[in-house]
Amino acid sequence: MLPLPRNEKSMRTAVIDEQIISALIMALARNPRASLQDLSNTVRIGKTTLYRFAKTRDELIDKLRARCVAALLQACERSMLEQAPVEQAFRSLVDNHLAEKEACAFLLNYWRSPLTETARQTDEQWLAYEQAMEAFFVRAQREGLFRVGPSAVCLCDMFGYVVAGLADSALSGRIAHVGLEIQAYDLLLKGMHA
Repeated sequence: MLPLPRNEKSMRTAVIDEQIISALIMALARNPRASLQDLSNTVRIGKTTLYRFAKTRDELIDKLRARCVAALLQACERSMLEQAPVEQAFRSLVDNHLAEKEACAFLLNYWRSPLTETARQTDEQWLAYEQAMEAFFVRAQREGLFRVGPSAVCLCDMFGYVVAGLADSALSGRIAHVGLEIQAYDLLLKGMHA
């Protein structure tokens, strides 16, 4: 095979595909203080390639955060929170969030972001996500799936932390991936009492 001309070679190395983006999300979830050099080493790409994707660490976090928030908003939308029977919608919500384990784990550390233009746009999506989730939890309380008492905001936050914590534990190998959904259902529907 003929060698690529110099400019084509450099264009090829600048490509950041979905697999690398997922690896970057995981690397930052595992090591929230990682530098760009640490991240490029972890995901095995050149620092220059990473720099072409994001010139600063804040810009990288913003881009990854935007992807993760969009993934969770889609998980929420796929759950048909307004149309499906409430328990079915809840189980679907758990399943769809756990299908996005990396996004959940990443957002444990980065649900807030520097005040950049990208972050402001992502914050609008985050707000839409929170509003949909809170409306669902109000509905779930009204229909008897969850007891009345804790606010919808409290239930929404508990859901987020339980699911993200389980996702993070599974991704780090502390707990098994198999049966993760059942553990989430049990914790969120039955609590931890015997």
